[in-house]
Amino acid sequence: MTGGNDLTFRRVVVALDAATDCAAAIEMAASVAAGWGASLRAMFVEDEELVRLAALPFAQQIDPVTALRSRLDAAALQSGFAAQAQQMRRDLQAIADRHALPWSFQVTRAAIGAGALCLAEDDLVVVAVTTRPIASRVHLESPWRRVLGQVRHSLLLVPERPSAAGPVAVFYEETQAGRRALDASRRIARAGKRALLVVVREDTPPALQAEIEASIRAEGSHVTLRTLSAVSKQDLHEFIAASHATLLVVGRDGSADMAITDLLPLSPTGAMLVL
Repeated sequence: MTGGNDLTFRRVVVALDAATDCAAAIEMAASVAAGWGASLRAMFVEDEELVRLAALPFAQQIDPVTALRSRLDAAALQSGFAAQAQQMRRDLQAIADRHALPWSFQVTRAAIGAGALCLAEDDLVVVAVTTRPIASRVHLESPWRRVLGQVRHSLLLVPERPSAAGPVAVFYEETQAGRRALDASRRIARAGKRALLVVVREDTPPALQAEIEASIRAEGSHVTLRTLSAVSKQDLHEFIAASHATLLVVGRDGSADMAITDLLPLSPTGAMLVL
């Protein structure tokens, strides 16, 4: 069932930009980095497409609160980038220091996408899936969400209101990625003293189900197995809602492999770890 699937992260890389609601992503990234003994790195990406647009003489912006139009000024845009990057760097330093983590912060101008992050093979990428709130309440889709399919590294997707409490859920198949997902979920549940919910296909052999349950209980964790006759976006969403899980761990190479964006959003508090 397990063995040879030890998951290690050398760096936890947070994808930052001017629009995304990044505070919760930085905090969750630091918690993961501390748990895995990894360093914390943040990449603030100045969206080059927005910079090019601001250079056009007819470029305008619309205030999301008042709906008033104004000139999109390149100098003001760059000043805003600099101010936001400075604030995020301070936030990163404070959070990393609290967790006693080595950290780094880099600013780059590029198109929003995986290529802007300068990733290594054993990096975990952390992405917030919503923007900063508009008019105090409304969250829009993060620009990073549109390019998640480009990222073939491990991904942690941070929701609007992430929670470090609540059960950890994992979808398990007898594949390499499924075993990594199960091992990672066990580690997270054990470290946070959280309940673990294991979702398996209905045709999973009973002996394997019993082996999974017994091995997790032997670690002192509370575990519940749930079988699903079919695995789809609707099935997993219904399961997350019913179980109140605040983290879903999934592998990429199973027969139920779905596009990441097909699973989002889980819930305002539901994070997702994709391995």
